[in-house]
Amino acid sequence: MNTWSLKQKQLFTWIVYFIVPFSGVCVDVYVPSLPHIVTALGVSQSLVQMTIPLYSVGMALGQLLVGPVSDSVGRRPLMILGALLQLLCLSLIIHSSSIVSILILRVLQGLCLSLIIVPARVIFSDLFTGKEFDKKISLMGAFWALGSIIAPVIGGYLQYYFNWHAPFYFMAVYDVLILLLVCLVLRDTTVNKIPFLFQRLRSHYGMLLRNRLMLSSIIIGGILVSYMLLFNVVAPFFVQHVMGYSALAYGKIALLIGLAWFIGMMVSKQLVSVPLMRKAISSLLLIAFSTVMTLVLGLSLPVSLWHIVGSAMLIVALAGVIFPAVISHVMQSHVDMPGMASAFLFSGMWLVGSSITSLGSLLKTHSIVPLDLTYLLLSVLTLLIFVGVYRQTVKAGGAVASQDGQS
Repeated sequence: MNTWSLKQKQLFTWIVYFIVPFSGVCVDVYVPSLPHIVTALGVSQSLVQMTIPLYSVGMALGQLLVGPVSDSVGRRPLMILGALLQLLCLSLIIHSSSIVSILILRVLQGLCLSLIIVPARVIFSDLFTGKEFDKKISLMGAFWALGSIIAPVIGGYLQYYFNWHAPFYFMAVYDVLILLLVCLVLRDTTVNKIPFLFQRLRSHYGMLLRNRLMLSSIIIGGILVSYMLLFNVVAPFFVQHVMGYSALAYGKIALLIGLAWFIGMMVSKQLVSVPLMRKAISSLLLIAFSTVMTLVLGLSLPVSLWHIVGSAMLIVALAGVIFPAVISHVMQSHVDMPGMASAFLFSGMWLVGSSITSLGSLLKTHSIVPLDLTYLLLSVLTLLIFVGVYRQTVKAGGAVASQDGQS
């Protein structure tokens, strides 16, 4: 049992809130620079777009091990190591002129960042329980969303006034601030250190891998996150190259997309009493309708920036309504091992999201139609998963899925 004072808990909480948005910032702050990286390095657009999903792959793989390891060695040592390695990766990216090197370093950056983010997320489990824990987790999601709102605007200004290296310098400054806070202020909050046993890890992850509720939640969550990631991969090139807007203008557009996700999450919080299936299926039908209307208008009328942005905001906001409800449902079905279930869930979602985003890098950016078609296909796929698989687990209260996992 921890003995931290109320003042210390509040201080540690604000440090976590400062750290959590960093994972999103490491994508969103340099998204306005993607077209300029293509020009600066003289490489293909698809290669530069791959820097986003490869970073996600690194984050996904890292989370699988970092969670259990942090239970063994503590939160703070891993966070310090992650911040130092992150700084090294960023320094190498800034001084690299090879896209192959940057792609490799982005994977490593994701791995290093998992050493910071995962232990930070678990600190709330060390400090709080019950309703207080739920409140902190809810606010943590809000702070993550705020990072996605603010970062593109900062990135747009950095690209407009400097160059594509500037967003990575910004990441480095953010990382140094995290390092200082962890070293000078934060204390290790681990309550009971658990010896790391690979056999136990394999057994628990094997059980989760056979769990229908967990697997369907991973696929659904990954698809929902990919709505925003796909926009970040495709839209910078369409908005800046095809429509002729600046990186600064795109940064403001990306701010609106991040704001839409944040609004969706806040709406979901207000609709907590609405049954999950009704909320999810209604939102997915609206996403499909919105993409169909955008396709029809896009093929019959001149392209309008605000028409594209408005449609994307609606789609992302609706995805934001479903996302927290799915996460909450699956986590409440695994209260016996929340840390490992959380690591497995978020790792899986990052992998699904990065896979979809990597395919999105192959989309043509001369028109917004390919992106709209992808949104439509994803919404239909998610609807089929909800109706064909997920609905049965929700009706059973997760009991069926748990039995499958333990058989």
